[in-house]
Parts: sequence; structure tokens; C-alpha cells
Amino acid sequence: MTKGLIRCHLGLVVPDQRDQCVMRVGDQLCQWEQGRCLVFDDTNNHEVWNNSDQERIVLLVDVDRPMRLIGRIISRLLIFGIRRTGYVKDARKNLKMWEAIFEQAASERISPVKNTEGRFQRGRLSAPIAGAGYCNASK
Repeated sequence: MTKGLIRCHLGLVVPDQRDQCVMRVGDQLCQWEQGRCLVFDDTNNHEVWNNSDQERIVLLVDVDRPMRLIGRIISRLLIFGIRRTGYVKDARKNLKMWEAIFEQAASERISPVKNTEGRFQRGRLSAPIAGAGYCNASK
């Protein structure tokens, strides 16, 4: 983590029961609103829970924290170093693999699903459901 960034959550889909879908930042409870941003310092202790039966979808955006020149230089050097760690490189490699599997599945109408060993396997897709994307017909 770095204090060089501020986190922004843009509420895309928010449950109707807003009191059941909450984020605690420090000792303050926050609730998302659809189409509104929640901005906070995620180096503070925070947690999120959704006790509703509806999905919560938020877009996470990291924003550079306003700082003096020396602070910006140190922050960017730190982030530059973090991006070159094995932890980040593995995550990027996994993301590229998932994107390739997704693109192939979308072009072939095949669902990427995991088998019992956690490896990806292919399953044929049924016809698309309006507004819900594709569903996996093979189980």
C-alpha cells in the first residue's frame, strides 16, 4: 500500500437495502449510491459487507493524492518499484490468461469454467439470455 493514492468507488449497481450493504472506513460507516463516488484513503483500516440478496457492483479508481513535488516523485518511484514485483507480475500474467480464455470463449461461444482441480475447462453455452449474457449449459 502507498499513501500516494486515494481510492474512489463509483457505485454502478447498489442494493435497494442500502443499510445492508456498507463499508466501514476507520470508525465511519459509508454507503454507496448509484452513480455517486465514495472517496477514501484505503490505507485506513476498512472492510465491506453486503448482507442483502442483491449484487453490489462498484468501479474502483485510484487517484494520485495531491502532494508537493518531492512527495509525488517518491510516490511514483515507489509505485514504479511495486509494479515490478513478482506479486504484480503474476497478477498481470493471470489477468492476461483470463482475458485470452474469455475472448476465445466469447468468439467460440464456449464457457470457461473450472473443473474440480481448479483448472479451466470448456463447456458449451446455451442460447444467450436477454440481459444476462451467456449461461453454461454443461454441468
